[in-house]
Formats: sequence, structure tokens, C-alpha cells
Amino acid sequence: MLFGLLAGLIAVLVPCAVFTEAERNFCYSIVSKVNRHTNCGVDWSLPLTEEQAQRAISCDHEQCDEPRRGDPVAVFWAGYNDTACFRIPTVITSHTGTLLAFAEARLTSCSDDTDHKLVLRRSLDGGTTWGDLIVAVDGIVPCEGCPASVSNANPVAVWLQGGRAAILLHFNTLNNPTQLVHGVAMQIWSFDDGLTWEGASVLTYPPVHNIGGLIGPSVGLQADDGTIFFSARQPERGTFLYWSSDFGASWRASELVPTDEFGLDECSIAWLRNSSDGEILMNCRTRLNERALMTWTADGLPGRVTYPGLTDENCQGSLLNAGGAHFLSHINSRWERAHLQIHRSTDGGKNWTEVRKVRRGAAAYSQLIELGAAPRGGGIRLGIIFEGGTWCPYEVIGFWQFTFRESAARRTALSVDSPA
Repeated sequence: MLFGLLAGLIAVLVPCAVFTEAERNFCYSIVSKVNRHTNCGVDWSLPLTEEQAQRAISCDHEQCDEPRRGDPVAVFWAGYNDTACFRIPTVITSHTGTLLAFAEARLTSCSDDTDHKLVLRRSLDGGTTWGDLIVAVDGIVPCEGCPASVSNANPVAVWLQGGRAAILLHFNTLNNPTQLVHGVAMQIWSFDDGLTWEGASVLTYPPVHNIGGLIGPSVGLQADDGTIFFSARQPERGTFLYWSSDFGASWRASELVPTDEFGLDECSIAWLRNSSDGEILMNCRTRLNERALMTWTADGLPGRVTYPGLTDENCQGSLLNAGGAHFLSHINSRWERAHLQIHRSTDGGKNWTEVRKVRRGAAAYSQLIELGAAPRGGGIRLGIIFEGGTWCPYEVIGFWQFTFRESAARRTALSVDSPA
């Protein structure tokens, strides 16, 4: 019955598409909230041209002026490179200072369960312009009857023995795995700043079995002693941390934090204090419509799970340690993928202050990145890559950079229990 009512509503609203742009805004605003939950399934605006994509990521909350300097820059968009949809963005800085923006290229639709590739674009000017599309991983069919839905690009810039720089990318060969139907978790390397990729191999991380537990989606970390860390979720079992103390040659996993008890999903990790002691802060989406925090020791022992009062739509977010504080990007809504905001904590996650509204309108997954000291007036430069659009959060993946200064931060904090 619910499906029939929804279908009827959409049928009634379809004439919105034939009105002039000014006349159809009200009509579109009604259906847009439904659309945000359907992977753009009723979005008749796709595909987009580059000009339309730039306008869509510059617009916000159904209000739009012409794109201006300082607006987000469109990096991937529906229709780019003859691809139906791009999702699940992340971004890192290589050791040469190049920005590498990754995404899933979903070839025929925005669905999780179609054929995908893992792709990236490189920026040599701090995110203002972006180079040609590069394919890092082609999807392969991982099991009988399964799509080639390679997913969850998780990169990290690493130093190897002897001082050689590399980009390590961890990923999964099947999206939405289960205990019975799954792919595997894998890794692949780039030794030329992301231009080419080689050495794909299947991961082993005992005592957890590799049945394609979804990694991140976020970024990895490398400690000062060379140890590399990632987070993942074993299908239907629990969340775990895994790490390598030999520069990616072998891996070991922590115990599982049970899904049934805590429901942690799509976790992002950052250093609790700094990269010298190896302790990690983890932030996750949950089924409770608020985000969860927990700490990990350098040898993979979990602390207790806490809930710091940060609203969430059960959508991925990202965590960053920068400028002596933690920054968290997330959807600040319980019922729609919109209202992308950034909160900041200066006490290891005990209290959080809202410091930036990135987007009021349609938005979803995101990843924060530190870009260095602000050139004038103090503060730090931060960047965020995120999903957004005029009517649907999966129209465009954009990159926005901004300066954070302590004096400009809003002072109202959320008081919560310590995650330690």
C-alpha cells in the first residue's frame, strides 16, 4: 500500500518537470525530500553537464545565485565521463602535496548493487582545478550472480622502508556483503602519486576472517613508527580495527565490537592526540540517529562506546585531527540526508561545538582534510569533499576549502560523557 501511495504521489508530481524553472521550484521541493532516500531514483534532472553540476553544488537549499569564487568545486557528477552516478567520496594529500579525490563510479545507476569502478582525480593547486579521471580499480564479479560492485575506497599516503613514498588503497570487491554472499577486502598501490596502480592483493587480517568486511569508508592512518591503521565492519558481526606493522606486508585485526549491542557502522578514524603514540579516536554512524565515539589503544584494544549527542541520519561522516582539535563532518538531521555540518572538539570528544554549516540542502557522505596553515590572519585551512545537489544528494561530489579560526567558532558546546 505504501509503495502504491508513493507511486501515485510521484505520478501526480511528474508534471513539475514540464513547468518553467521558476514555476516548478515549489513542486520540486515537495518531492526532493522523498528523492533523497531513493538514490536519485525519481530525479529527472540527471545526467548533468559540467556547468549544471557546478551550479548544483553552488546552490543550497533550493536557493541559488550564479557560482562565485570560494564556492565548492564540482569534482565528480552524474553524467561525467559517461557515468550514471558517483558516490562515496574521500580525499587525501600525497607526500608531494597533490590532492587525490576518490569515488565509486557507478556505471548505470546510483544503486549500491550495480557495476562500479574506483576512480580518482588529482589536483595540483589545492583543489581549485582537477585533472582527468583515473581508474584505480576495475570492478570484477566476486561471486556467482553478484554484481561487480567494487566499493569503499580508503586511501592513505605512506612512507615505506628506505623513505619511498606510496599511496595505499584498501577496498572491497562487493558492496553490502553478508555472511553468505560476499566478496573480499583487498589492497592496491600507487608509486607515482596516484597516476597508475599495481600490486592488487587480497588481505588477510587474523583473527577476523576476510569475507569482504566493509572498510571505512574514510581514510587510513600511518603512525610515526610506520604502523598503518584502517577500520572495517564484518557483515552482521561487528566493527573492528586492523593494522600493519610491516608497511602493508601483513595485517592483524582487533576483537569485534558487536553489531547487535552497539550497531556501529561506517566508522572514521583519527589520532586521539597525535601520530606518535598511536591511540585512535573512532566515530561511527548508528541506528540510533546519533553518532557514536570510542577510543582504541595503539595495540588495538577498544575503549567503551559513548554517544556524544550528535544527531545523525544514519549516514557516514568523517573525523579529522587538525590544529590540536578534532573536526567531525556529519548530517545533522534525523530524517533526511541534508544539513551537512562540521563540529569541533578540543577535549578528545567530550564536548562538541558547531563551527560550520557546509550545506543546508541535499547532502550525504563526506571527508575532511587538513590543507595547512592559513596564509593570513592565523587559523588553519580545511577542505571537505562531499555529496550534494539541488534536489538529490547524489547529483554531484564537490570539494570546498575554507579557513577555520578559533575566534570565529560558535561557543555553544554539547556536554557529553568522556569517550575514554
